[in-house]
Parts: sequence; structure tokens; C-alpha cells
Amino acid sequence: MNRNFKNILLIIILFISLFLSAQVITWEDTFNENNGWTLESNWTIQSGMLQFYYSPTAENFDLSAIFPEIELPENVGDIVISQYISTYSIVDEVAEISVIGEDFETIIWSYELLTGDWGEFTGSNLILSLHEFAGSTINLQIKCYGASTWNLNNWNVYNIQIYEMFDNDLAALKIVGPPNAEQNIEDMWSVKVKNVGMNPQEDFIVRLYHEEEEIASIISEEVLITNEEMLFSFFWIPTEFGDTYFTGEIIFDDDDFQENNLTSQFDVNIFEEGALQILVWDNDFESHITDPETGETVGCEYSIQKALSTNSIFYVGVNILPEIIYNYDAIIVTLGLYCVG
Repeated sequence: MNRNFKNILLIIILFISLFLSAQVITWEDTFNENNGWTLESNWTIQSGMLQFYYSPTAENFDLSAIFPEIELPENVGDIVISQYISTYSIVDEVAEISVIGEDFETIIWSYELLTGDWGEFTGSNLILSLHEFAGSTINLQIKCYGASTWNLNNWNVYNIQIYEMFDNDLAALKIVGPPNAEQNIEDMWSVKVKNVGMNPQEDFIVRLYHEEEEIASIISEEVLITNEEMLFSFFWIPTEFGDTYFTGEIIFDDDDFQENNLTSQFDVNIFEEGALQILVWDNDFESHITDPETGETVGCEYSIQKALSTNSIFYVGVNILPEIIYNYDAIIVTLGLYCVG
């Protein structure tokens, strides 16, 4: 029997949307026109995007797009860049974003393109903090460098937004803990809390819920400063096996934005007491095989799952490896037959 976890990517996207709504846009560029960018070769602004393109081919290149003089407020929060990078035959090429001031130049993001494509074609959000540059006048530099422009396809930047922060704002980021546990065995799950406001905070309450029932509450006795994160840990003994879930909540009356005070649902599978806890990780990039019995095209994980089911061994199948895996007795990984893509 196979019970897949809910789509983790969708949860991440929903959380990002909620978190950003806790801040107010103070600067934005949608690239409908060139609003002041200095563009070196291979950089253009057209069709609603800032784009680095491989042609004309340049060897040992270092090419930038620079925006001058953005005045950051004292309560500046994050910069959010909607982008997509398509690679081809990467050697050592790097994508990089920097903040430049009168007496400093700080790289805030660096991505080695050997890692592969970045984001979705329609744009994925890269979220970076600008808090350390609060009150400064900066230049924003986006650049690509390496052996040859020929080795990548393009870097599309669709939108850039800079946000201001609220004075008092705590966010319940997520539940941290194992996605599986054993019936009648105590285990630990934590609520990750972040101060995304300007002021330090203390004396707030953190709660953990099992489905609709509160497990316990913790009153914070430590001061949480801006951009600091903290884990609040809870112990719980599952008494029934099957699928269940947790949520975490912050209780803070002075919070200027309370819509980010509840975590997304964290799914947990409780195995029967004494049962093997098996994870099948489908990590083959949609590689496939032909079932010799039926002739149908199936994923590489099919035979493994069939063998487990035939032997009445319960397992969980995922496409993304969970953050915490210490409870699993075995993790079976499919890597595919060849490189797909």
C-alpha cells in the first residue's frame, strides 16, 4: 500500500505568499521598460523581463546589469526576485547578485550553474534579506561570469520587489520533526518561529496541535531579535497508527500581522508498533522502464513498490526527501536508468 505525502512544493509556495503579505512593497521593477539599468553585453530588457542571453558568445566573460541608487528605508525587509535560469553545457559559470554601497560590495546570492537549472520557466521567487543594509543607498548588481556564455541558455528576471517590515511581527515558519513515527513510542516535533519584525520580542506563546487538539504550550522566556529563528520543542506519544498531522501557532497580542502566526499542516504517518518503517524515494527525474509482464511504461520505483506490497510491507513513497529521516529503518532510492533531460 502506498500513501504519498501531500505536495510539499505547493505548501512552500503557499507559505511564501503568506509570508510576503506580511510586508509592504517599497520598491519594484516589472521590466515593462528600462527604468535606469546599465546593461552590459548579453543583457537586455524586453518582453517584460531582464534577460541574460548566451548570444553573442563571449569567452571568459563577466557581464552585469546594474541599477543605481535605491534608497532603502530603515525598516527594509526582503528583496524578492522572480527568476528562471536555463543551463546547457556548464563548465564553471556562476550567477551572482550583489548589493553595492559607497564603501562596500556584498554578494547576497551566488549560484554555481553546474547545479543545474534554477526555478520554473514562469519564474520562481528568490527571497533574500536586506536588513543589514537598512537606511543605505545602494546599487543592485546582477551578473553572470565564467568560461563561456555559450554554456548556458538564459537567465530571465521577471520581477524585483523590495519590502518594508512591520514593527512587531512574529511568524510561525513550519513544523520541524520526523514525518513518520511508531505507535506508542514518544517522539519530538518542534515549531520554528522567526521574528520578521523590527522590534525584539519576548513573552509570546507557542502551541503545537495534533489535528484539532492542543498538545502543549510554551511561553518564550528568551528575547527574539529581528531575523532570529528559534525552535520550540514538544514531545508526544502517538496511540493510533495511520495518517495524521500537526500545526503550530503563535499567540502574540501585539503582533501587527497575525495571518502568519499559524504554520502549514505537517503530515505524519504513524506506523504500527514494531512495524518496519520503509521510505521509497523516487529520485530518478521521471526515468521509466517497461513492465515485462504488461508491457506498460512505469516509473523505476514500480518494481520496488510492487515487491513491498506483495510481501505485505507498508511503505511511504515520496518525490522529495524529508528534512528529518532518523525514524526510517530503510530508505530505498531510485536513481533512474540514464540521465533524463
